[in-house]
Amino acid sequence: MESRRDAVTEAHSQTFGWILEEGRRRDMPEVRFLDWLRWEGGIYWISGKPGSGKSTLMKYLCDQERTNKTLEEWANPGRIIIGHHFFWDAGSQMRKSQEVLLQTLLFQIFCQYPELIFKVVPIRGKPGYDALGHRQRWTRADLMHSVMALKNQELICSTEAVRFCFFIDSLDEFQGAHQEICEMLQNMAYCDHIKLCISSRPWPVLRNAFGKDRTRTLCLQDITRRDIKLFVEDKLGADERYILLRQQEHIHVNLAKEVTRKAQGVFLWVSLVVNELLDSLQNCDTVKDLLTRLRGVPPTLTGYYGGMIDNIHPFYRRKASQTLLLLLQSRAINLPLLALSTLDDETYDDDDNSTHVSPFSEADLKLAASNLRTRLHGRCKDLIEIDQLSAPSKTAILQIGVRFSHRTMVDFLQGQTVHDKLRSDSGPEFDALSTLLRGCLLYLKRLPSDDGSWDMPCLRDIFFNSIERVIDIAQYKQLLYGKVESTLLTQLDRVASWWYQDDHPWKGMYQREGPYRRTPGQDYLAILAGWGLESFIKQRIEANPLLWEHLSARLLLYHATTYAQRPTLVLYLLQKGASPNEEVQELLGEPHQSVWQLYMNYLRASKYGRTLHPSPLEKQICVAKLLIEAGAEPRPLLNEVIGSRYRDLQGEFPEGGMMTTVEALIEVFGDEDGNYLVKLFEGEDSDPGRFEGWFDND
Repeated sequence: MESRRDAVTEAHSQTFGWILEEGRRRDMPEVRFLDWLRWEGGIYWISGKPGSGKSTLMKYLCDQERTNKTLEEWANPGRIIIGHHFFWDAGSQMRKSQEVLLQTLLFQIFCQYPELIFKVVPIRGKPGYDALGHRQRWTRADLMHSVMALKNQELICSTEAVRFCFFIDSLDEFQGAHQEICEMLQNMAYCDHIKLCISSRPWPVLRNAFGKDRTRTLCLQDITRRDIKLFVEDKLGADERYILLRQQEHIHVNLAKEVTRKAQGVFLWVSLVVNELLDSLQNCDTVKDLLTRLRGVPPTLTGYYGGMIDNIHPFYRRKASQTLLLLLQSRAINLPLLALSTLDDETYDDDDNSTHVSPFSEADLKLAASNLRTRLHGRCKDLIEIDQLSAPSKTAILQIGVRFSHRTMVDFLQGQTVHDKLRSDSGPEFDALSTLLRGCLLYLKRLPSDDGSWDMPCLRDIFFNSIERVIDIAQYKQLLYGKVESTLLTQLDRVASWWYQDDHPWKGMYQREGPYRRTPGQDYLAILAGWGLESFIKQRIEANPLLWEHLSARLLLYHATTYAQRPTLVLYLLQKGASPNEEVQELLGEPHQSVWQLYMNYLRASKYGRTLHPSPLEKQICVAKLLIEAGAEPRPLLNEVIGSRYRDLQGEFPEGGMMTTVEALIEVFGDEDGNYLVKLFEGEDSDPGRFEGWFDND
């Protein structure tokens, strides 16, 4: 939750202080942020160019005691609750979604004021798990309901008034409809006791939403000229060699002025250039050399990044390019450092019968991390950043992350020309996603297991997060190329099984979703069916015809319909003999439901926003059509199974009672599409060409 904020650069000691100062400075435009913080509500918008320091400023504001004290004045005589969220475009899908924004804010609110949980969270029925045996998950509707309930001052205030201030960074990196999230945030702030400070690039949709009131906006690159000059003077002035050079005429003033003039308000460019000048000082360059070097630096980030790529030593260019492509494909804020060791591990074996699990000792981990850190820095220089070791422990070493030096680096490397050059320099045989899969598997094989370490919750989380990372990468590769190497997914099964030789290896992952009855040998394929890894499942079953007889076809079909909703996989399982009418007995909780009933309940949940990632409507209709054509029986649905999850929010489900399949189809899909599916039960397909071409490549 804090990984993106932690990755943001700390503000320099002499910068950004103006934003929390009283009065107006003569050398910069008027900034009324402190007045807004102390007296006003609504939304304050901080905009700026890429690299101008928006995230650093937002982190500075979140960390300052002056911010808290001023907000306490605003909330007086009540209490203040402060939350923050930092979006990250290069992160996983979840890190840039509306759901994670709401989750993050609610988590921070409830940590500061636990009593609010019982006031704003809808009643969720049976604690822990619902009647289907699923862990009760927060869905978009739950999250939205709870956040919007904060606007009801009468509801949340019993003994004291409460006010809220939320800092939301990099809204431009939200992946979704920006107009929609702008309207949601405006709705949140449309009350006297909630206000938001939002930063973003100056995109038109965001300017139109937040930039109309000039007293509540700040254009960062127009204000930081003095900060940049102070930063340059301070960083250079701390260097002993530079202190000697300062005695030469006007050198101190000239360098600082020249850097400030060329920066155009882009703090990141300044930081990179100053580091380059410090390197020159280490080489005992003269004053003239420093000025010449400065004047030769490209004046834009794009030009500067291009020079950094061009200056990579030819000997290291292949592996440096491979490293950059791996980080691009990881779609994560931090990729574990040790997951990149596969670039140098010549002993890696793709044989699917080989696990080669070799847990590292603490000494092994330290040596491997130290060597890899040195190699990566030698190849990539300032293009990447590597976390410092936070503590001398196995878990701390395992969590050392690698990331790009700045989010603008992602934009640059994803440009067609640059990306094509990286692919060319990486070599014709290099496959970034496959190498990333191998690296994450190698990371799993080297997790330490001595001294009973697996009882430590942190190590167990690392283990299961690593498994999910491998499956996520495999799913992404299948999405792009239609298949994934079966040997790597087979290895994952064997490696995980090695760690749990006396128990079923996947129990931990299933315990995150709900209390399943498990049969060894079936859960792995069921998990992959839920992730939609169709090519591997088909290959595994076709390679061993007897395997199908030992699998739980109902569990596979349940995961393929309810989680993946991948029509081609559903069709394959139905053709193999899976039945939509078989009750899924692996789910605890009564009464048991058939695959069809469970799917319909999922669709009802999806309609009301009660699932985190509902699939497109046409795909839902296609899966329903396949199940009906395979003989799904229109059994009634129990309202008590799903109704308890909705009564608070929708008020549409009676206590107990039944709903017919026809009623459910109309409810979910509306009259036209619902009746289309209803007629299929009668053998009538009113639109036989509706899904033409969907299965041509199957």
